[in-house]
Amino acid sequence: MPILTRLFFFMMLLFSAPSGAQELHQPQESVEPRAELVVPEGWVSQVGLYARIHGPPDQFRAMERLLKRADASTPRLAALLKLTTGQRIEIFLAQSQQQFFSLQPGDAPAWADATAYPKQGWIFLRKNSLRGGMAAKDVQVLDHELVHILLGQAFTKGSPPQWLQEGTAQWFSGEYNAETTERIAQGMLGGGLFSLGELSHPFPRDPVRAQLAYAQSADFIAWLVGEHGEEVLPILVRESIKGASFEAALRKATGRSMGSLDRAWSKRLKKSWLWVKALANDTVLLGLASFGLFVAYARVRRRNKKRLAEMARQDELEDKLAALLAEQEALRREGQGSPPSGPSESGPWIH
Repeated sequence: MPILTRLFFFMMLLFSAPSGAQELHQPQESVEPRAELVVPEGWVSQVGLYARIHGPPDQFRAMERLLKRADASTPRLAALLKLTTGQRIEIFLAQSQQQFFSLQPGDAPAWADATAYPKQGWIFLRKNSLRGGMAAKDVQVLDHELVHILLGQAFTKGSPPQWLQEGTAQWFSGEYNAETTERIAQGMLGGGLFSLGELSHPFPRDPVRAQLAYAQSADFIAWLVGEHGEEVLPILVRESIKGASFEAALRKATGRSMGSLDRAWSKRLKKSWLWVKALANDTVLLGLASFGLFVAYARVRRRNKKRLAEMARQDELEDKLAALLAEQEALRREGQGSPPSGPSESGPWIH
């Protein structure tokens, strides 16, 4: 390979940026040539109609299952979004964390389950044993990345809006779930929910607020589809590809202003019982329990102090009464003379 060609490929790899399940994606052009990645020695490959997957031999069954999913999901997702399937997608199934990061042409975040490079049509996955027991299913992660590839390649100029990119990927991959509503519920008690106008901007750098933005993007997409049908998404995508603003794309897709949609969407969230769900999480319950114990302790302490004061007053009164009785008895004896030292012959001792 000529030196200049190698240099071109090296520079393209150097400045490529990954699109993970939680990341903003870079502008993509499906018509550009892509560099070929070197498949690790000893790996095997399987070829499908829409994708080709590479991985270690001991992951052959997993590769077979993922390739079958890619060949089924790619045309389905493209049809739902009214996009072309584009070039064949290359999927890499890494067998170690180090390999997952070293294979990629860009820097991937340490927490990423997978990454997608729409311009090159590359998806990097980690095998299931590396992803933890609470991670999403690998087929869900694959569908998520396939949406990133299809949308990224459709935007030949500019980038897909982050809310549209992430919301659509979560919705179509089935990742709009209880965890999504949990994050929204926590946001209702935290820094507050985002408006549609705020979602149209880049997501915050703060991890907690960023997670809320991802969750609300998925929730907004789900709400839009429920309110206006499945055709709303292809229109949003088409108008965004043309360069329409967030508000203009929404009006074209729904016939309503962004303000009207925002009020209806927010009203539905505020009328829900999500704030109760937020209060029911373990951390808040622990805090409420601790506060309850403190209040109970304060009440008992206050009651005990009151009781001790009452007992002191009662003792004081009893002492005063005893002193008065003793004084009266002394006066009585002074008037009658000294009492006998022992029993008299006529009667018993008065005790």
